[in-house]
Amino acid sequence: MLINFRRTSRALAANAAALLIMAAVISANVPTRPATIAQASADPLTMLPASDFVMVVDVQRILNEMVPQLLASNQTALGQMNAALNDLQVKTGIDARGVRRIAIGIRGIDPKILASGESFPGVVIVQGIDADKLLNLIQQDARGGATQTQYAGRTINTFTPDSRGAKTGTIKMPISKISFTALDANTVVVGDLPLVEAAIDVSDGRGTRVSDELVALATRNQNAVISLAGNVPPALAAQALAARGASPLPVSDEFVKAASSIKQFFASIGLTASGYNFLMGARAANSVEAKTVSDTLAAFKALAAMHASSAVQKSGDKAFREMIEGIQISTVGDDVEIKAEVTHASINDLTKLALSARPSSTSAASVNKRQPARRRGVRRGARRR
Repeated sequence: MLINFRRTSRALAANAAALLIMAAVISANVPTRPATIAQASADPLTMLPASDFVMVVDVQRILNEMVPQLLASNQTALGQMNAALNDLQVKTGIDARGVRRIAIGIRGIDPKILASGESFPGVVIVQGIDADKLLNLIQQDARGGATQTQYAGRTINTFTPDSRGAKTGTIKMPISKISFTALDANTVVVGDLPLVEAAIDVSDGRGTRVSDELVALATRNQNAVISLAGNVPPALAAQALAARGASPLPVSDEFVKAASSIKQFFASIGLTASGYNFLMGARAANSVEAKTVSDTLAAFKALAAMHASSAVQKSGDKAFREMIEGIQISTVGDDVEIKAEVTHASINDLTKLALSARPSSTSAASVNKRQPARRRGVRRGARRR
């Protein structure tokens, strides 16, 4: 079970990142209008077509709040980032700070399809760019390799990432084809052609949009800068019972059964005055199953806290123990929630602890230097005998 879920997560992350990068490449080549352009009022998350996995990124808050917090102690890096954004605006005419929100929707979480990289059943909606000039730009780009189709009065451009990467210098994308078009004056949709068409239908008031249930789960943390939610495929849930013996943790049959009943999951990262808050959770079949999962996770937390206390006695570092102790596990109806708050100071302490745990190359070199001395001592002893 664990292996399959990990492979699915890696495939989701890799392909979603690929579409995000491609969306950024496209939007970076679209000149912006003056600041007086009317902004779209619709939330890009609710503009997604029917999906099994959704993610929303608040780009504005990441650039204006999260990044400055992360780089508060490194003004040089912050200055370099701002210089890069300014350079991008000078070269392409786009102010990346104008991108407000990005939403991702994936239909069908099939590990085999996602891992193949040949297709990506998803879309990315980017809000906050000058979308109406995008088609003109692509039409003028003779080397773009784009083909055009018409759908519901819109022109959809489709190209292979490799052909565009050869011109823009971008990395090779693990997706065979990308389609994109404008949804409104400052919103672009990028992704798989059938789902781009589905997004057009949603934008025009037709078709089926993402479910209210997934939207509610993805927006559970109102203070989030990054949040996601998804449906657990029944096939993956069924594998939990079959893989009972593969778990590295001492879990009960009741927990495996309860975990197998999980239908949906959600997670988010939010900002606080002193750091970040994290929310993770899952929706089980009923409140009884949710309570079983919650109780088992609480037991694991207690074991982790004991291990952390032992580590503190050896190293004197309290950051890891405080982080574990700060985790809150609870149930709300059929849902299991895991909450935690991490301060900037704790993150710095944990980073230092991780770096100090790495083997020192200087120590290794000194050990290598001492070894010949021991061999010489052995030879001198042999001569004395």
